[in-house]
Formats: sequence, C-alpha cells, structure tokens
Amino acid sequence: MEKRKLTPIVVVVILVVLGYFGYQFFWTSQEVAPDDEALQEEAARLNPFNQEEPANPFEESNNPYEGIKTNPFE
Repeated sequence: MEKRKLTPIVVVVILVVLGYFGYQFFWTSQEVAPDDEALQEEAARLNPFNQEEPANPFEESNNPYEGIKTNPFE
C-alpha cells in the first residue's frame, strides 16, 4: 500500500484502540466517594473563617530565636 493510504488507516486504528481502552477504564473504574468525616475535616481545614485558638497561649515556645532582637532601634 502507498504511504498516503496507510497513514489515515493507522491513525484511525490508533484512535479506535485508545477510545476503546479509555471507555473500558472509565466504566470499570470504581466509584469511591470519600467518607463524611474526611470531608468535614477537609472543609474545616480549608475554611478561611475558621479561627483556631491556640491550646495554651502562655505555653513555652520552641523557637530559639524568640528572645533575640534583630532591630537595633527597638
């Protein structure tokens, strides 16, 4: 066969094969929804208006540079 006649046939065969496997993958994949608890935790984490207060505001910090002043004009 000539190359001009063979190229469209190869392209059509590749598209059909990819379409078939894509269809099989789409319809055989499991539909699993996340559980409600995980959705609520994620919604609470992403909520910009959710104000989480620290457990103890007077708790000692682990920051070793907290007491060091870096501004000489303070």
